[in-house]
This record gives sequence, structure tokens and C-alpha cells, in this order.
Amino acid sequence: MLMLNNAYVTTPLVWLITVRPDGSQHVVPVWFFWDSETFLICSQPNAQKVRNLRHNPNVMLAFDGVGKLGYDVVVVEGRQNCSMKLH
Repeated sequence: MLMLNNAYVTTPLVWLITVRPDGSQHVVPVWFFWDSETFLICSQPNAQKVRNLRHNPNVMLAFDGVGKLGYDVVVVEGRQNCSMKLH
């Protein structure tokens, strides 16, 4: 279970870090939803981050702490559970 203070998730953006097939990192800001246990991030099915996650499910999220949090940065590590839903 993830214990993350709500102060860290008041920003609408988080930095998503994935690994490209060649081993290099890919870092992008993304919008997210957090329900106290799970992060939901939506994307286009052929986006680089999605292609990376299909190859390597390990992921990191970095919250920029500038603002209410001072200059703290919180990093969450995990594995993605991709659900492909097309409408």
C-alpha cells in the first residue's frame, strides 16, 4: 500500500520516467489521477511512454515539491498495469 501525503498530489502534473528499449530514460510531465492507492495516467496508444512501458513495465513518478512542499521531491517507484481501452 502506498502511503503518500495528500500535500504531494495537489499538483495536476507529475514527471513520468520510463525506460526506452535502448536503456535510456524517457522523462515527460503527465496529468494524473490518484485515488490513494493507484495512479491513473492516460495516453495515446502509440506515445513513446506507452511503447516504453510495453517493453519494460518499471516506472517512476516524480512530484515536483516547489510550492507548498518547499523544495522536497517525492519519487514513487513501481510497475505499470496497462489497460488498453479505446473509445
